[in-house]
Amino acid sequence: MASTGTITGVFNSERNWTVSITGLTAGAGNVTPSFLSRGFVIGSWSLTGFTSTISVQLTGSNDGTNFFNLGTAVTAAGVYTLTGVTNLVPIYYQFAVTTGTGTGAIIASMMSTFG
Repeated sequence: MASTGTITGVFNSERNWTVSITGLTAGAGNVTPSFLSRGFVIGSWSLTGFTSTISVQLTGSNDGTNFFNLGTAVTAAGVYTLTGVTNLVPIYYQFAVTTGTGTGAIIASMMSTFG
């Protein structure tokens, strides 16, 4: 697997964390850098900028090495949420590109679970 994209993050006034992964190059087996999410859960994420059909899968991990699928893979630009996942907050997140070509970005809104 090849790692692709540059990851940055910023906190907003509500103490939520917005993760941006830019320069993502699609290609079977490509993965984004993983990011630590302790105390945060993905509220929503968006896939933008791709010029062709791709398949992107949100994955989670508790050890930073072994990732498992969260929800279903998406095949078009848009805004997505974690559906069908109950009380599942992994320590790490990562996006895997399983098919397609092109370049684009992913923006994930991480909601604070702190008091």
